[in-house]
Amino acid sequence: MPKRSLGAAGSVVCIAALLIGQAKAFEVTPAPRWSKVVAVAEEDNVTSPETLPQRQWQRIDSGEGVALQQGSQVIAARTGQAYWAGFSLEGLGQAGVHWLSLQSPTLDSAQLWWRKPGGPWTAQAQLQDTQPLRLGSGQLFAVWALDIPHAQRLDVLVRTQGVNRVQFPLVLQTPQAFVTQQRGLLLMMGLILAVPWVVVMYVLTLMPSLYNPSLPIFIAMTVCETAGAVWVSGLMCAIWPWLDRLQAAWIGNTAYALLMALSIHHARAFLRTAQHDLRTDWWLRCGAWCWWLGLAGWLVWHTQWMRTALLYVGALHSVCMLLLAWRTYRRHPRPYIAMYVCVWVVYLLSVGVYWLFRWFEWPLITTLGAQFVQGAVVATLLGWAGCLQVLQHRQSMQMLLRVNTERSYLYAAAQHDLWQPLQSMQLYARSLTVAQPPQQAHLLEGLQLASSYVDDFMHSLRHLAQDQTQHIDASQFQNQSLSVLLEDTLNEFETLATMRHVELRTRLSERCVWVHPLSLKRLVRNLLSNALRYGASGGKVLLGTRLQGEHLWLWCIDRGKGMSQAQVEACFKAFNANGDSAPVPQSLGLGLYSVKQLALQMQTPVLVRSQVGQGVAIGIGLRLTSPRIT
Repeated sequence: MPKRSLGAAGSVVCIAALLIGQAKAFEVTPAPRWSKVVAVAEEDNVTSPETLPQRQWQRIDSGEGVALQQGSQVIAARTGQAYWAGFSLEGLGQAGVHWLSLQSPTLDSAQLWWRKPGGPWTAQAQLQDTQPLRLGSGQLFAVWALDIPHAQRLDVLVRTQGVNRVQFPLVLQTPQAFVTQQRGLLLMMGLILAVPWVVVMYVLTLMPSLYNPSLPIFIAMTVCETAGAVWVSGLMCAIWPWLDRLQAAWIGNTAYALLMALSIHHARAFLRTAQHDLRTDWWLRCGAWCWWLGLAGWLVWHTQWMRTALLYVGALHSVCMLLLAWRTYRRHPRPYIAMYVCVWVVYLLSVGVYWLFRWFEWPLITTLGAQFVQGAVVATLLGWAGCLQVLQHRQSMQMLLRVNTERSYLYAAAQHDLWQPLQSMQLYARSLTVAQPPQQAHLLEGLQLASSYVDDFMHSLRHLAQDQTQHIDASQFQNQSLSVLLEDTLNEFETLATMRHVELRTRLSERCVWVHPLSLKRLVRNLLSNALRYGASGGKVLLGTRLQGEHLWLWCIDRGKGMSQAQVEACFKAFNANGDSAPVPQSLGLGLYSVKQLALQMQTPVLVRSQVGQGVAIGIGLRLTSPRIT
């Protein structure tokens, strides 16, 4: 995984740890004594709403119900039945207004009644219902302001109803402590949500330059993830206080269902199953239809069991998507597919946290915080995976464009290199049909020279295609005198030098060397062709030898414009035509490349000496084998 994606995910995890740690720190005294809190299920045969609180308090006072041992204790599983929690506040040591919060952001509805000993029960509106409704004026949880008298007891009843698991994480705080808690939670949630949306902004900058069908779906998924996250955290009701908790729950669950449906379309576009795996693509399309039909049913026949169905089906969906992502990664191991695998691992981890929360009865803020962070991490990973895929696709397109451009240059240069000798062969062949016998020998020499050019060029391409050097077998080497071996080659190039107005001189030793005759002839032809091509018109080219130790060095020296040090270092590379600055090169630049390859095959050293404006000297070290021939 790239370092940038690790840093983004790591920052989200660190913020999550701070969020959970800070949330636990807020569950401190002053708070109700949990052993005094008793919860009972509401009776079905409710007679009068006015007498309902008194009836529930009588049941609690008579010992009926469940005494809480901790704030996160689960009283009942998911149910639509109403539950009551009753307790008394006394001996707090500080009179005045305290805020009692039921710290369960996903709770559908909650009501509170209070009374002084022997007095009537009074319904207390939630704090946000007593203030003007404006954007951002809500609370993360249900909160009530209680005016607690000094040294007196206050009886409290809290009624909840919804499809959530029944818990009563009640916390009593001073207004200052509660506001501090809210500010800390809002700041941390803002930081967490900022990470995926920074990625979204980066994705938006990529879309105009290189469109990818998975990117718009990713943005829609991020919107759904954000909607679900702001619901489970209570941020939705805090920002839009005119939404009640039940409406917020409907929006959040609908966003999660829509997210699951969109994830299938994202998988099809991101993994390109339509191009690589038609059978899997068919199953994904069927799964998408099932989700869309289920979502339509959710909108039309919304029931209290829809959330439970979404939880179980969503967990199964995550398992299937993880298996698909892992299978794709095994077939095509790419960094962005590895990040896509991590997305579904994070989903399953959040599901695991939820089930562990139910089993161990962890604080509710723990599982809600984990789901909130899970949404941010998933959106961040999806965004970076999409960005990496787009960037890799862009690099592939740039490489393809570069290859196509180089291929067009290759074809143009090859056409240029072959056109002249082939045209010359055609002219010589036509001339031979009408030439007189004295002229035919000269025409045949020209035809042989042109065919040698073609032969050398084809051998250069073969060296390039093989991209490896194979040494010539020692049995093919012979003792040859350079002056005798290269006599025909020099005669051929004298004609070419005359045509290019270059003076070609030779100073060859008659000593015998151990060489492969055919390879040495090709090597010398490439040296002379290169010298005549890049040597200045009207200049001089010298092919001579110099004895040095056990080697007889064959030097080809021209008086052209020479090469810089950088050009000298690169002169033996393929497609390196020094001095050719045209957009389409006039030569493939395989002359010196072939010289190097032929020298390696014969296992002979090569030297290059050059200065800008002074020409080029290229030497081949040939091993001496016998004394001077007489």
